[in-house]
Amino acid sequence: MSQKIVDFVARNTCKSTKGHLQLQAASFSKQTAVRLSTTRPTHEVVKQFIRILQSTQPDVMMQRAVIHLENELSRLCNAETQKVRLDLSQLRADLRRAMVDSHSNPKDIERIRKNVAHTLNIMDSMNLGLEHFFREVGYLYQLQLQNRTKTDVLILPQKVADLFLNGHPIELLDGDAGNIQMLWLNAIFKSVSEKYPKLRVYVISIIGLQSSGKSTLLNSLFACRFAVSVGRCARGLFMRLLFLDQKVAKACKVDAVLLIDTEGLGSPEKIGDIEAEKKDRLLATFAMGISNLVIINVLGEYIKELTEILQVAVVTMTRLEQADIAPDMLMVQHLLTEKNSKLSHLSKRGTVL
Repeated sequence: MSQKIVDFVARNTCKSTKGHLQLQAASFSKQTAVRLSTTRPTHEVVKQFIRILQSTQPDVMMQRAVIHLENELSRLCNAETQKVRLDLSQLRADLRRAMVDSHSNPKDIERIRKNVAHTLNIMDSMNLGLEHFFREVGYLYQLQLQNRTKTDVLILPQKVADLFLNGHPIELLDGDAGNIQMLWLNAIFKSVSEKYPKLRVYVISIIGLQSSGKSTLLNSLFACRFAVSVGRCARGLFMRLLFLDQKVAKACKVDAVLLIDTEGLGSPEKIGDIEAEKKDRLLATFAMGISNLVIINVLGEYIKELTEILQVAVVTMTRLEQADIAPDMLMVQHLLTEKNSKLSHLSKRGTVL
């Protein structure tokens, strides 16, 4: 069943397939989404994904299908965006050089910045992941719930809750539109609480600059599998539930750890953009505000990068203190040290501050 979706994406491209996920487009209003759901039938590729979630096969089979789909979508997306990613990497390098060069013309910097933003939009239109299918199902669930339509879609939160309890990450905050699907998430959490009514959860979030290795660090520390593929950076917030060993849980008085992976802050092309900086602060405040522990991830030894992330963290902590919220904070800095200048080999050593 999952292979049918993979074959469809392979034939029609990620960009084209994403266009069929009509309910989640950021430009659609609620009224437009309702109209589309009544005038246009749900696309077959979405129906196929719903059939996977509704499958009566054992949970382990459904989870295998979802993981298979996630891996194959990542592979197809990487191949489709390869050239655009290379162009984006070159443009970002040009932008960094222009920004540190005191002789650069401000008009040239602005031109490169616009080119970066344009290339990012192109890549975003081609960016397709498993979260887009879950997001579409979430919107479909909310519409049918509000319209009081009795369909099998209304049982899907229970199925997704089973995936979540088995360690599959789910989206907390939509990084494209900046929305939280409250009805959808509440239904999932309700199903979780019905199965584990006294579940004690310790929340750990991670924040850091873009491409600083946040997802990789979480995967290394907790043996989980947040997406770290070359062609796709995390957008928004994703969460994953990990149950603790019974002895550890008894000693810590906590049954599970909820990990929250966040979108990278401080994109170089958005430096000086007031709205982008505001979004970074809001995202950091939200992630830190719901956490017991916040990991601040820093890659490299450059004062500029360190200052950028610390500014966001300090401002956020100040705002949270006003609301009497004080999560613990742990800073992890990955130091890059050149071992051999001739061969330019780099070794990494992680330092916890």
